[in-house]
Amino acid sequence: WLTKCDHLGLEVRVKQKVYKDAIYNFRLQQGKQPPLSCGSALRPYSKDAFIDALISWIVADDQSINVIENPHLHAIFLMLREGLKDSDIPHRSSLRARILQMWDEYMEHLASELKVFLYILDRLHITSKIGWITCDNATNNDTMMDHLELLLSKRYRDMPFERVDNRI
Repeated sequence: WLTKCDHLGLEVRVKQKVYKDAIYNFRLQQGKQPPLSCGSALRPYSKDAFIDALISWIVADDQSINVIENPHLHAIFLMLREGLKDSDIPHRSSLRARILQMWDEYMEHLASELKVFLYILDRLHITSKIGWITCDNATNNDTMMDHLELLLSKRYRDMPFERVDNRI
């Protein structure tokens, strides 16, 4: 079971320490490196992988993007990777550009998922029955409602759906 989960890239979540230890020991016996606790696999070093790892850390730990300009952090990077030069460490402008690129890629993915959602509603003949959508105050819900209103107004010109009025 555990081997199959590892093969499929499924994260195994257990609360009890005894089970965590058993899983860790099983993976060691199989000669496998146990996955990182954050659930992401180690990528081989490349400039792009380095930038993506930095962005993941900045976002996950709510760091300022300016942290990359810290000379102490540069010293740590230079100490950890032989052959790395100070010029190899990206500046905040590079990180900002990559973050914006990742955001655009995410929005394209989200839009395609929303189209699939609408396709399923159409196939079930229940699109016109959308009444209210319950959302919290997260900005991603605002974006979803904006796109949903746009898609529904394009497909169903006579269907009254408002991103603000149809939200609970």
